[in-house]
Amino acid sequence: MISLEKKEKNIVKSGIKLSFLTLISRILGVIREATKAHFLGTSGLADAFGVAFLIPNLLRRLFAENSISVAFIPTFRGYLEESREKKETQDFLNSTFTLITFLTTAAVIAGILITPFIVRIFYNDAEQAVIQETIILTRIMFPYLIVISIAALFQGILNTMNIFSPSGFTPILFNLCVIAGTVFLSKKMENPARAMSVGVITGGVVQAVDAVNTLCGINIDYYAAIECQSLQTVTDIMGAFKYTIPQDMKTKSSDGVIMCDIQK
Repeated sequence: MISLEKKEKNIVKSGIKLSFLTLISRILGVIREATKAHFLGTSGLADAFGVAFLIPNLLRRLFAENSISVAFIPTFRGYLEESREKKETQDFLNSTFTLITFLTTAAVIAGILITPFIVRIFYNDAEQAVIQETIILTRIMFPYLIVISIAALFQGILNTMNIFSPSGFTPILFNLCVIAGTVFLSKKMENPARAMSVGVITGGVVQAVDAVNTLCGINIDYYAAIECQSLQTVTDIMGAFKYTIPQDMKTKSSDGVIMCDIQK
């Protein structure tokens, strides 16, 4: 009974703390939008920034939010509930980390190369200068997809382990970075929109670093590795594609685990 009451108190305490952090984040979000309005107004720069920020965010919903919530978290929770061996769970985490990093990096490289074609989808009739600025801003912010997807993965791990504070705290860091980048870099860069774009990238990196630091505090580490069965589990649930490991890529480790020829 005492244990149950203590657990309920911890849940209430965590809920209050997360609600408070979310409130602070929302307030800073309003300040961020006010900063954007002050520096960009309703000019073409505002339109350019809006489109440029929209593109990586659309991909973020695909790679980060949908994949993490639908594919990763239920599978990782299953690993924890089944009390699997630490190495098996670690292989699964490493596989997911490698998969998401690879997919987002490939998407960013391809996106940067074809940015001019993507941008023109959003403009029917606009000044050439606005289109060119949108292309520049999009290329600056495209790498945001990588860091925010990694941050989403790490936060998904923390949430599954009932650690929710980072999910409420990292948006605060993001908003602070965007606000600070816009205010302090506007006069040092070509225009305020580029300064705000740098703030977006910085905020994404800070979110990922904060999640990594939290994970390091509970003794979880990461490296680039793919364990065959775990990788197929992730991709099957994602439904993005059916991945079959080629036989010539498979090797067997000393403890009998089938590994691909991609090691740390």
